Amino acid sequence: MRRKDIKNVISHSIVILLLLVFSTFYFSCGKDSVSSKNEPIGNFINQSECGGFETVKNMLDITNNQSGIFYQYDGSGKLEFQHVNAGFNCCPDLTAEFSFDNDTIIITEKESGDMCHCLCLYDIECEINNLTPGRYYVKVIELYLSDGDELLEFEITLDTSSSSGDFIVSRTNYPWGVGETVSGKLSNIIPCNMFYTGKIGITAPADSNCIIYEFDSTNTLFITHQNTIFNCCPDSLFADITIDGDIISVHEYESLVSGGCDCICPWGLEMEINDLIPGLYTIQAHGPYIRHWDTTIFNYVYDTLTVMVDLIYEPSGYQCYYPTLVGVGK
Repeated sequence: MRRKDIKNVISHSIVILLLLVFSTFYFSCGKDSVSSKNEPIGNFINQSECGGFETVKNMLDITNNQSGIFYQYDGSGKLEFQHVNAGFNCCPDLTAEFSFDNDTIIITEKESGDMCHCLCLYDIECEINNLTPGRYYVKVIELYLSDGDELLEFEITLDTSSSSGDFIVSRTNYPWGVGETVSGKLSNIIPCNMFYTGKIGITAPADSNCIIYEFDSTNTLFITHQNTIFNCCPDSLFADITIDGDIISVHEYESLVSGGCDCICPWGLEMEINDLIPGLYTIQAHGPYIRHWDTTIFNYVYDTLTVMVDLIYEPSGYQCYYPTLVGVGK
């Protein structure tokens, strides 16, 4: 064979070899790509506000001292999770990370951003796609468990037909249980004309009718109504506190069995509400002398003092009502 023919054969052989290598690499990559597309992948879908999704709480038999996972599988690869009453900080961005180890699914809950001084219960929604039918062990890694708390770890069996189920555990530590036994009470009376020096430690203008508040890390809301008006010498003062959703109503009244005096003056009422879920609330105060003179009817009209408080982003402060108290008896 001539040298030129030998060179041509060698050249063609090299080209064929390169084509074989390339095609092998190409189809190998293609196979890996298809395989990677079929691997399970998890996504964080949605989160509620502090307190959870209202519709979920109405539909599911779960209380604030429980944490639960509800799941639904469509039979063809999609597994949807809903973690009800997941404990997080009041102010973060929420997310979850997913990892898969053979038949084990690990969901690690995470938070980031500026943190507040309170914790809260949320509902979060996640989904896993490309999950083939079979038996799986699910582990949910939560953030604020105490020693001895039961873990959210359970087995599920998924088949080609749609299926659903739940796993619920009890919780005893904060923030679980918050909101189960909300109650309010009058804790102290500041005598007539005595400047407020109460436990909250927030100073408001001394001559004004003010609502002073502070929400602490035990989920207790302290309220002081500074310079609320009563008779100068009542037998007793009272404050009934009711909580209806996000409305806190304070009904103030006095007992004048002995007749009282012919004057009124500013008092202070200290109140506290325990086991309150962090959030946005409206405080409405009603009292026997919370009123103004209406020139159109030449008579007094009773008012409701209304204060909006954000116990997450502004957990303490005060709001006052001007002008200053005028004509109040000493």
